Amino acid sequence: MGKMLHHINTFKVGDLKEIKIFVAEDYRSNQRVISFMLKRLGYEGCMCDNGVELIEQLKGSDCDLILMDLQMPKMGGLEATRLIRNGEAGEANKDVKILALTANVTAGVEEECLDGGMDGFLTKPITPRAMDQAIKEHFPPAESNVAV
Repeated sequence: MGKMLHHINTFKVGDLKEIKIFVAEDYRSNQRVISFMLKRLGYEGCMCDNGVELIEQLKGSDCDLILMDLQMPKMGGLEATRLIRNGEAGEANKDVKILALTANVTAGVEEECLDGGMDGFLTKPITPRAMDQAIKEHFPPAESNVAV
């Protein structure tokens, strides 16, 4: 019991668990910013330039979270999400958490993302705090799931 309390007291975001994150984003500058934020939060991200590349990278790979830009050349985020949900990136990845990355924050876009199979979204420009909250929301620490 004492060890568990100690763990809760020294909890850091990166200690949640090993989370494998893929990022589909076509702009290199945005890739660098997102990669830096993830590292500061204790995670590594595998960068992909578009939906086609993402699906190819996911095949034979396991993934916990995808940060998906909506508008990319070759294949955008909504189409890539549909293909992932249909098993095109492997059966193991059909239920992966997918968060849209978008600068367009209208209610219609949010609804389109959720209806399209995404689990939520982050608004660009992304802040470290928003990234931290989104990851914690979808991957809470094990201690918070324990009934008291």
